[in-house]
Amino acid sequence: MPQKTTSTEPKEKTLRITLDIPPSVNHCYAPNYKQHQRDRVLTPQARSWKEYAKLKALSEVRRQGWQTPAKGVKVVVELVAYWPDGRTRDMHNAHKLLMDALEDAGVYPNDKFALARDMDFIIDRKEPRLEVFVYLKPEGEKYGQPRNQD
Repeated sequence: MPQKTTSTEPKEKTLRITLDIPPSVNHCYAPNYKQHQRDRVLTPQARSWKEYAKLKALSEVRRQGWQTPAKGVKVVVELVAYWPDGRTRDMHNAHKLLMDALEDAGVYPNDKFALARDMDFIIDRKEPRLEVFVYLKPEGEKYGQPRNQD
């Protein structure tokens, strides 16, 4: 008997990537003062993780035969974190570096069309990781309605 699918399940191919836990936002950026302007730059730890994530994503794109969607096509990026311990962490800390790394790897042409969704977090002391699932946003999937502009 065929399994039923729900409308929330991806209908298209899903790209699956398993990564090490990224550094927290507090460890990603350092102040950079130049010509009387305050700016923030990536720390060496953040640059290293972003490059690692890009290379891992590139490898999975090739291995799984992922096709970069056309410009303007929205993709969903579902995240499940497996934390190494019970310390308090914010799931959204992973978004910026990850989304930039996936764009650099060609998973999508522009991260403005990537919709990050934090799905769950779990403690896994033996194998902490970030599991990433990317798929095209199903057509017709809509949330909210535009406000009446009267």
